[in-house]
Order: sequence, then C-alpha cells, then structure tokens
Amino acid sequence: MSAETGVDGAESDIAVIAMEGRFPGAPSLRDFWELLREGRDSIRPVSDGDFLAAGGAESRLGDPNHVRVECTLEEPELFDAEFFGIKPAEAELLDPQHRVFIECAHHVLEQAGWVPGRQEGTVGVYAGASASQYYLDHVYPSIARRPGTVDGFIGSVANAGSALATRVSYLLNLTGPSVAVQTACSTSLVAVHLACQDLLNYQCDLALAGGSTVNPAARLGYQFVPGGPFSPDGHCRPYSSDAAGMSPGDGVGVVLLKRLS
Repeated sequence: MSAETGVDGAESDIAVIAMEGRFPGAPSLRDFWELLREGRDSIRPVSDGDFLAAGGAESRLGDPNHVRVECTLEEPELFDAEFFGIKPAEAELLDPQHRVFIECAHHVLEQAGWVPGRQEGTVGVYAGASASQYYLDHVYPSIARRPGTVDGFIGSVANAGSALATRVSYLLNLTGPSVAVQTACSTSLVAVHLACQDLLNYQCDLALAGGSTVNPAARLGYQFVPGGPFSPDGHCRPYSSDAAGMSPGDGVGVVLLKRLS
C-alpha cells in the first residue's frame, strides 16, 4: 500500500519521542526496565494484618481460594493538585487513575521539551481508564451524605473514564483531539492505534496515548474460581508452560508520538 494512504513508507513513519509509566514496584520506566532485566515481578503477599486493615473480612482469612496478593502502585493518592490548578475539594474527589495519568502526561511533555501554550502545533490526547473502584468505595459514600450539593456532579465527572482525555487536554492546555477509549484490556493499544491514525491524517502534530488502572481495593487480593481468568497462586507467567492465569494489578503508561516527516 502506498505512502499516500498513510500505511507504508517514510511518510507514515511515527516515532515515540517520550514515554512515562508508573508500575507496582517500579515508579519509573527505568525501574520497570530493571525488573524486566532481572526477571522479577512486583506481586507481594498480603499479611493477615494488612488484609484486615484494608477492610478484609476475618472470615476469609482461611479461604484457600482467596488469593491474598497485591500488585499495586505505591502512594497513588499523593498528588500536587495546586501545580495543576485543581482545587483541594475537587482533588479529593478525583480518581487516582486520573491523578497518576495526568502526572505521567505532564512528564512526557516535559521530556520532549514541549511547553503548552508556547509552541505551535496541536497535541491530541487518546486515553482510557478502568472502572472507578475509588468512586464506589470512597466518593459515592461521601457525596451520599451531602445531598443537595454540587459534589455529586463533580464526583461523577472526576471518576469517569470518558472524561480522562478531555481533563488532560484542559489541564495541560492541549488543543488537539481528545478521545476517550474503552476496549477493556486492549484500551492502551487501541489508544495508540487511534493516535497514529490521527497523526497520519494530520489531525494533530503530537499525540499523547495511554491508559490507567489504579484500584485501591486490589490490596485485598482476589477470589480464585476454577476455570476463570485469574491465577491460583497470584503469579502471571506469560508464554510459560506453567502459566495458569493472570493476576490483577495497577499500572499507568503514556507515550508521546510524532510523525517523522
């Protein structure tokens, strides 16, 4: 297929010019690379005390099918709201999935030397997030005690995956397309694909693409069900003969893409 169609040839080449990520046991891409080099994972056992402190039921401590492991980000609640111009009350309602993604998006622009508002060209945002457990566990119970306030509306938007891309565009003053992506496990990959399409169609000059999953409730582990998708021992062994399922975990990744020509 010719380069004119935006598929093959130099005119369709796209470069990753910056990237950032936050992962369990690896707060940066450099740390994540070290985990890969050493063949280590970041899955940690959850002690009885930590399980109960996180709200786990004592009756489940002896359940052999309850896999008490966690693969979560460290301190995802830490967020410099003032830096991004977000009021403290709104920041409290903001899903950690949004908070960490916003930080990563800012970091990749910083790596690329892009200063919003000072350079020509448009930056598109293509992003998705998992369903918000933070909203169910923390935000909704809080706003339910305050009927008749605007917190209900603010809280729902602050935890909506459909609002992540537009929130990033607004906070970072980006004027390209803002596209919400939700295709379950393939969300980040589809976000990159859509970003590449828009770059080749000259809908933007740069494109931020990625996804976010941060689940505070994951510190409780999960229930193993025979025949289900999850591993019986909490470990994920892709491409291995002893692979037995996946293990849920947190992770946020963002790349900045640009046409080479």
